Amino acid sequence: MADVITPTKLTHALSHHTKDPYTVSQLIHYFALELPKSSNYPRHARAYVDYCLQKGGVPDASSFAQYTTDLPPNRVSPIRKFMLFYQRIGQPRVVPDPKPSKIPPTANDLIQRFIQEAKTLQGERSRQTYTKALTTFFAYMNRQQQMGKPASLSGLTVTEFVHHLLKENYSPFTINLYLSAVKQLAIWCIGQREALMLTEIQLSNLGDIKAVRGLTIDRRTVSSTV
Repeated sequence: MADVITPTKLTHALSHHTKDPYTVSQLIHYFALELPKSSNYPRHARAYVDYCLQKGGVPDASSFAQYTTDLPPNRVSPIRKFMLFYQRIGQPRVVPDPKPSKIPPTANDLIQRFIQEAKTLQGERSRQTYTKALTTFFAYMNRQQQMGKPASLSGLTVTEFVHHLLKENYSPFTINLYLSAVKQLAIWCIGQREALMLTEIQLSNLGDIKAVRGLTIDRRTVSSTV
């Protein structure tokens, strides 16, 4: 049976790291774990934490009173619940999220090397398409990591990436094309295992990408462009 993350377990885990700062996204991510997925409480809590940082303060009784003075009760409830959570985990220091970058330099270097060396890519258009697909994937992975979520070049992250593209209304044709690009990158990385100094865990994660399934396409409507 899978181990369920309960508020008690979460509090116990986080309370051991109160000396380490949390980014806004990390803090809100952990708060959201206690709530239904459809809850809008994290959005209101983030607005409050952003307010505190902009004012040079911290989430406490004083900032709570100032922020909620003119808010209706349904807007105060999310902040009050967040404050209880924040106090329960030991009131860790909160820092702003790092400025977002499209992809880390190391990821960009990996893409460029793959594009230059991949023998399966024929023509400039194919190289541009694969570059766009892989940049989109690594940008997604980078955002997940910045929010404190686990993400890597692995089957699990690639599966989540496919679901993300679906939610963003990408066509099945484009999703499969992007998935193919990531799979080809994984195959290339495995072939370059020594040059890239990959660990056994990284090789296993790369191997799992092969099993990620694409989407069924209605061949009669394949006229999409990337």
